[in-house]
Amino acid sequence: ALARESGYRTIFLQSSKRHSLRADAIAAATGFSEYYGMEDEPIRLDYPDPSATSFGWDYEMYRLLLDKLHGESRPFFAYLFTGTTHTPYAPLPARFLKRPHGNDSEDGFLNALGYADWSLGELVDASRKEPWFANTIFVFTADHTKGGTEAHTFDQVFHTPLVVYAPG
Repeated sequence: ALARESGYRTIFLQSSKRHSLRADAIAAATGFSEYYGMEDEPIRLDYPDPSATSFGWDYEMYRLLLDKLHGESRPFFAYLFTGTTHTPYAPLPARFLKRPHGNDSEDGFLNALGYADWSLGELVDASRKEPWFANTIFVFTADHTKGGTEAHTFDQVFHTPLVVYAPG
């Protein structure tokens, strides 16, 4: 709400369905003026079954953000919530399968992680061509580590990456 009141365009996107995790309500309650979910994100890659994902496709969400911000001259605040690395892992295009696919396996996770990393790289590379790139601060973090049945200590469960990238 503070960003919007200061003249920023505010956009909230999630790769999963609009009502998933009530993110739509969170976006509204926190003052975002635009909100998009899986239903708004056209499929652009050759997924074996585009509807097989429970939490959406990161690449499609990033591309929608780029479409919305193409040529933007106003300051903006965008929040994106990805989902590809959450189980069950949907089948990916063959080029992302470095290991045998598994809906709930370490191999499935590593394939999904590779796809998520590639998708993020595509977002940053495409952003370089936009007028706002040099004045943008990107903050990347995770909400949790990979879950599973193996035992984790408290520190391992909550040890998540945080990267701040400010190209300008």
